[in-house]
Amino acid sequence: MTEAGKTEAELSKEQGNQHFKAGEYEEAISCYTQALKLSEKGDKGKAVFYKNRAACHLKLEEYQKAAADASKALDISGNDAKALFRKCQALEHLSEENPQHLTTAYKDAMQLLQMEPKDAQVRAMLVRLKDRVMKLSNEKHTTTNKVDQMLKIAFGKEESLENKRKAVSNLIVLSREEAGAQLIFREGGIQGLDLLLDHQDEEILLNALMALTNLCYGHRSRTMALLDTITLPKICKLVARPDVKVSNGATSLVQAAIRAVTGLDKVIHRGAEEAVVIDNEADLELLLKALIVMLKDRRVSGVGRDNVIDLIIKNVPKKGGLGIIIKTKLAQSKYKDGIGCSELFIDMGGLKDLIVVGGNVKDSDPSLPMTDETRMHISVCLTRIYDDYAIHDEAVRRYKEICQSTVQGLLGDVERRGMVANLEAIQALTTILHGPFDVGNIILGVQAIMNNMIAMCAVEEPDMQMIAVEAMIAAMSKKNRSTFILSHGAGLLKQIYKSESADEPIKVRALVGLSKLGSIYGSDGTRKAFAEGSTLKLAKHCRKFLQTSKERDLQRWAAEGLAYLTMDADVKEFLVDDPQTIRAIVELAKEGGVNVVYGVGTTLNNMVNGYEYGKEEELPEMKKLAKFAKQHVPEPHKLDSRDHVDMRIEKLVKEGVVVSLVALSKTESNAERELLSRIFLAITEREAHRGITVAQGGAKVLIPMANEGSDKGKWFAGQALAKIGITTNPEIAFPGQRVIGFPVSIICQSISISVGGSVMAIESSGDNWI
Repeated sequence: MTEAGKTEAELSKEQGNQHFKAGEYEEAISCYTQALKLSEKGDKGKAVFYKNRAACHLKLEEYQKAAADASKALDISGNDAKALFRKCQALEHLSEENPQHLTTAYKDAMQLLQMEPKDAQVRAMLVRLKDRVMKLSNEKHTTTNKVDQMLKIAFGKEESLENKRKAVSNLIVLSREEAGAQLIFREGGIQGLDLLLDHQDEEILLNALMALTNLCYGHRSRTMALLDTITLPKICKLVARPDVKVSNGATSLVQAAIRAVTGLDKVIHRGAEEAVVIDNEADLELLLKALIVMLKDRRVSGVGRDNVIDLIIKNVPKKGGLGIIIKTKLAQSKYKDGIGCSELFIDMGGLKDLIVVGGNVKDSDPSLPMTDETRMHISVCLTRIYDDYAIHDEAVRRYKEICQSTVQGLLGDVERRGMVANLEAIQALTTILHGPFDVGNIILGVQAIMNNMIAMCAVEEPDMQMIAVEAMIAAMSKKNRSTFILSHGAGLLKQIYKSESADEPIKVRALVGLSKLGSIYGSDGTRKAFAEGSTLKLAKHCRKFLQTSKERDLQRWAAEGLAYLTMDADVKEFLVDDPQTIRAIVELAKEGGVNVVYGVGTTLNNMVNGYEYGKEEELPEMKKLAKFAKQHVPEPHKLDSRDHVDMRIEKLVKEGVVVSLVALSKTESNAERELLSRIFLAITEREAHRGITVAQGGAKVLIPMANEGSDKGKWFAGQALAKIGITTNPEIAFPGQRVIGFPVSIICQSISISVGGSVMAIESSGDNWI
C-alpha cells in the first residue's frame, strides 16, 4: 500500500469509527467499505475493516452479512478473537432460523474459549450454545425415530388404511421442521410420497401433496430433486383433476416449488447444500409452456383451469416467480432486463389463448370446462400481463393489436362456424372489458360490434341474450357507449326484464344493465338518466334477488346492480336502513368468491363515500368560471353530507362489514384491492371503529395491501394502518410483526406516493404436458 493510499484507508476507517460510536451504522458501513476499496490486495490490515463492518451488521441485525465479514477477517487473520466472537454472535442468531448454523457456532465458541478463557461473555455464549446443541441432538434423535417409523407405516404394503392415513398425516407435521424434512428426503421419502400420489384414498393423496409442499419450502436443491422424481406432467395431471381439494393441493405444490427454485421464499436457504442446485431455467420455461397448453386443453377441469390461470397471475409478471429466473438462450438473446417473462408468455401465444378461453361458450369446439369464476380470473390475468408488459408505446400497441386481431379473427369465422363464432367474439370482448378496459374500448370502436350486441339482445334465444346483455353491461363504462345503449338498447333491456318467458339469470342481467344506465351521471345529485324515483325502484328489484334467491350467481349480479345504483344517495340511505339487505351483502362477500368482489366492494365503497379519498378539491373560482361558461357543475346530494356518511358507516360496521372486507381481500386484482383499502380507510377514520377492525382481522389483511398493489391502494391501506397504530397497542394490532419500524416503513412509503398529481401526506415442448 502506498503512503497516500494508507492514509486514505485509515482516514475512512477513523470516520467509520466515529459513525459507529454515534450509532450511525449505515454510514459506518460505507466508510469501512471505502477503506477496503482503498486497500491493496493481500494487505492484512483489511481484517480490521472487515471486522468493524461485521460489528455494524450485527447492530443492524444483518446477521448473514455479519457472519460473512467476520469470516473474511478470519481468513486474513486467523487468530483474531474479536472477529471470531462476532462470527459466533452472528451464527448464534442465524441458528434460530436455521439450526444447521448451531454446530458451527458451538465449535467456533469452543475455539474462542481457548483464546479468551477468562472472558465472561464468551463463557456465557458457550453455555447457551451447549444447551441448545444438546437439546437439538435430543430432538434430532427423537425426530429420526419418528421419521423412520412413519415412513415404514406410510409405505408399508401390509399396513391398514387407517394406519397409513395417520402416518402420512404425521409426515406433514414432521416435514414442517427442517430436521424432519431433511430426514424424510434422505430416507427416500420423496419416492414413497410419489407412489402415494397414485393412491385411491383421497385423504392419503392430499396429505402426500401437503408433505411434498412442505419439503419444497426454502430449499432449492431438494425441490429440484422432487421435480426430477415426480415429474412435471404428473403434477399437471393432478392440477387438472376436477376434485377441488386435489387440484388446489397440487397447485400449492407447484407454487411452493416455483418460490423455492426462484429464491422468492422468505425462508433462509440451507447453506452449502444449495451449491448442488442444477441449472433450472429450462425446467421453468417448460412449466410456463405447460401452463399455456393447459389453458385450452379440454382434459383440464374448470377448477383446474382456474388454478392454472392463478399460477400465471402469480408467477408471470416480473414481480412474480418465473419472471425473475427464466434465462434460457432464447430469453437471453431477445428479452431485455425488467420485462419479466410477460413478453415470453405473449410470444408463446399465452395472451391469445387467454382471450380465446375467455370467449369459450358451450357450443365452442372444443367446449372447455369452466367455473363461474373462470372469466374473472382471466380478466385479472389480462390486466396483470398488460400492466407488466405494456411499459412503452410499442408494447402497448402490440398488446392491443393481439387483442383486437383475436376478437376480429373470431368474428371473421362466422361464415364457417356460424353464430357460435359471433358469440365467442362478444364473450371474449366482455372478458377484455372486465380486464384492461381501455384495450377493450378500442375494439368496441368497431361499430359493427355494438350493433351486433343490440341485435343479439333482440333475439329470443337465452344463451345469445345472456352473452349480449353481459357485453352491453361491460361496454357502458364510457359515457359515449352508455349514451348509445341508452338510445338503442334501454327499451330492449326493459323488455327482457319484464318478459314472462325469460328466465331469472337473463332477467337479473337485464336489471343490472338498466341499473348501470341509471348511474351514468354518477353522484351528481342534479342529473338523472331515468325519471325521478326510478333508481330506487331498480334498487328494490335488486334487493329482491339478493334476499330471496338461493343461487350465488343471481345474488352476485344483484350486488353488481346495487354497485351502480348506490351512486345515488337516496339508494344508499334506503339500503343502510334495511339490516336484512346489509346482512345478505356481508354473507355474499364471505361465501361468493372472486366474482363478488367488484359488486359488493363497489356497493360498500359508495355507501361510505370512499371514492372521495384522493380527489383534488375543486376551487370555488373554477366552479364560478364553469357556471359562467354555462357548463354543468355537478352538485353533491344532501344525503351525502358528513353526518349521513358517518351514520351509514356506523350501521355497516354494526352489521359486520369488516368481516366481509377481510373475506374479499383475497382478490388478486390491484384495482379491487384499492377499492377495499378505501373502505377500510373510511371505517378507521373513526377511532371507535379501529378496535373492531383489528378484532375482526382488518389490520392483518391491510399489511399486504399496503405493500403490494396500485400506488393509491397502498397509500389508502397505509393510512388505515397508521390510524390503527395511533390508538391501538401495536403488539395487539400487528401480532407477530416487529414493532420497531412497523408499520412506520409502510407509512413512510405512503407519504411519498403521488396521487392525482399531488403528494398526499400523513394527513416439455409442444402440447405434451400430460
